Amino acid sequence: MSLWVQRTSTRGGTLVHYSTQTDGQGWCTVPIGFFSAGNIVATAWAPNTQVTGPILLVNTWTHIATTYSQINGLTLYVNGVSVGSTGAQSNDASGAVVILTLGNSLSGGSGCGFQSIAPGPFYGYLDEFRVYSRELSAREVSALTKDKTCFDGIMNGDETDIDCGGSCLTCAVGQKCTLAKDCDSAHCINSICANATCNDNIKNNGETDVDCGGSNCSPCGTGKACSGGSDCVNSSCVSGTCKSNNLLMNPGGEDGVLSPWVVGGNSNPQLDTGTFDPGNNPHTGLYQFSGHTGSFGMLTQTVAIVGANRSITTSQIDAGNLTVGLLFWSSEYPQSPSDSAAVALYFLDAFNGTLSNVTSPEQAAGSNWISYSNSYPIPIGTRSIQYQMVFTLHSGSTIDSFIDDNSMTIC
Repeated sequence: MSLWVQRTSTRGGTLVHYSTQTDGQGWCTVPIGFFSAGNIVATAWAPNTQVTGPILLVNTWTHIATTYSQINGLTLYVNGVSVGSTGAQSNDASGAVVILTLGNSLSGGSGCGFQSIAPGPFYGYLDEFRVYSRELSAREVSALTKDKTCFDGIMNGDETDIDCGGSCLTCAVGQKCTLAKDCDSAHCINSICANATCNDNIKNNGETDVDCGGSNCSPCGTGKACSGGSDCVNSSCVSGTCKSNNLLMNPGGEDGVLSPWVVGGNSNPQLDTGTFDPGNNPHTGLYQFSGHTGSFGMLTQTVAIVGANRSITTSQIDAGNLTVGLLFWSSEYPQSPSDSAAVALYFLDAFNGTLSNVTSPEQAAGSNWISYSNSYPIPIGTRSIQYQMVFTLHSGSTIDSFIDDNSMTIC
């Protein structure tokens, strides 16, 4: 929201009031108003948080704006400058049609969510009130405080097209630009604002991070920004960041070393960047696991499942209700017969004795990457799980099979 305010009194008052009833009642809240001492205040609802700004001068026009997103939370701007933010948070709202009232809370705001705002009539003048359907950037808020050249229907000042670009609002696709920041899409090609894409190395197009997240692009990987589980590959968004449910460390070799994987067998499996069999490149990232030279090889990692995931308890395991999810990707150099890759899981007790084990079918995918996934019940008494990549020679002297992006989860 954005509006110009000129106060004629130092008392409190309501600038903007939401309600589901015309008398100001029903579901109601006061998102912008004044503290009794005269400070401008913006509020968010459920959880109740607020941003308190400075005391506004009387008889002076001041620009006020608020922006909101789950990632950035509520931000309050005074004369185009941020004076505070709540940080990432949700903001509950009514599911019914909301009536917006300016300058008063009508019934006085009794029972409404106004927090430290002193609800009641606002004494002064309001002008140019605007509501936007998205979160404005800091630059866009600043542009709203500029002089009227940004709204005069003429290309002037530092605009790159009529009333947009430069210090004015950003330009739409097809309008002229000089820099990426001149465009809604943050994408300026050959001096024209271009459509945003999911591979332009820019956070735009409704994305939550660069080229991922949102409703238009693929989900984001671990560590990327998100606003909900659907933005993340692992469907886990915690405090605005994609988290991994994967219990394995260095699951795709992207640390650039084999550790903590333990090498076994006579083929001495290695990390590979796509040079062992040119054309067989990693599934994602820079590295993959290669079977290397010999008749068989293994890479093993043992995970203490209670310590690896604090939400898992021994009582849950021993109730026999948990399962382990297995996922890995494999590819092979095309030959006949093809070398193969598989994954075995060993369920170990508190003394590292094997309770049982399962092994995936041998995968012979050819040069195209294929995934294998399955879930298995965790035996009672299990305290750790040994995850083992297995590479097997079927042709020639080198194991031309590869594994990447291993995942082990528990539910």
